[in-house]
Amino acid sequence: MLNDFTGEDWIYIAYGYTDLRQGACGMAHHMLLKNATTEELVVREINHLAEQYPQCSFKVNMDGIAGFTLCTDGKQVCTGDFYQVERMYREDAFAFRSWLEAQYRDAVGEE
Repeated sequence: MLNDFTGEDWIYIAYGYTDLRQGACGMAHHMLLKNATTEELVVREINHLAEQYPQCSFKVNMDGIAGFTLCTDGKQVCTGDFYQVERMYREDAFAFRSWLEAQYRDAVGEE
């Protein structure tokens, strides 16, 4: 394939593999972990929660070291540490989202 190459440009050969056994969602999950800070992941999931429940107002307090506290309408929904978030994201891209939704439902008494 490169035998008849006559150009003077550099040739870059990329190698490696992408494990798609978990599907594109699994690949996107690894890209998110690699390129986003844990704080960004938390904010993204809280934004998703706010889109699901537009009738509520959410407030999140971030502590750069310890973690975060999420409140809605004067009630504390949950507290979490960033190590916990990273562990959940490594297990499954949606594990933290599911946990956050369950914490919200428990706090407001929804089933």
